[in-house]
Amino acid sequence: MKYGQRLKLAREQVGLTQKELSLLTGVKWRTIAQIERGNQNASYSTVALANALMIEPMWLYSGDDQFAPEWFVVSELELLAIKQQELLKRQAVLDQLRAIAVMDNKQRAKVIAFVKSMLNEGNGNPLERRINTDQRLDFDNQVKPDQTYQDVIKKMAG
Repeated sequence: MKYGQRLKLAREQVGLTQKELSLLTGVKWRTIAQIERGNQNASYSTVALANALMIEPMWLYSGDDQFAPEWFVVSELELLAIKQQELLKRQAVLDQLRAIAVMDNKQRAKVIAFVKSMLNEGNGNPLERRINTDQRLDFDNQVKPDQTYQDVIKKMAG
């Protein structure tokens, strides 16, 4: 993360506009805007900007995590948690594909039709949606109405 990005992040975290930060520091708001866009490098104003934003000047200037504000560390942890969730979702998809790969052609054809219908149903995670009555008929009523698509694919893979 660059100097301007850290400045913008800190300013937004405190809830100030560029003009408000300018009034607090005496730094022209156009200068603040240019720094945030990356068109101007760190300057004499680093200490004044950091003090107004209640952050360590060294973090603003260098990005050294040792001086990072607590809210930044927490947001970095949240970002890692989000990345972990995405990896788990990908793993779930791979597990479902492996289950489909071992099915015979008739089962696979049913699953393909099934997936096409669930993709047309709207928002949310399709594998967690519940089965409706019409779809139960496609599976010879072997599926319970409260099962999810994910449950059906696992059952078919046996």
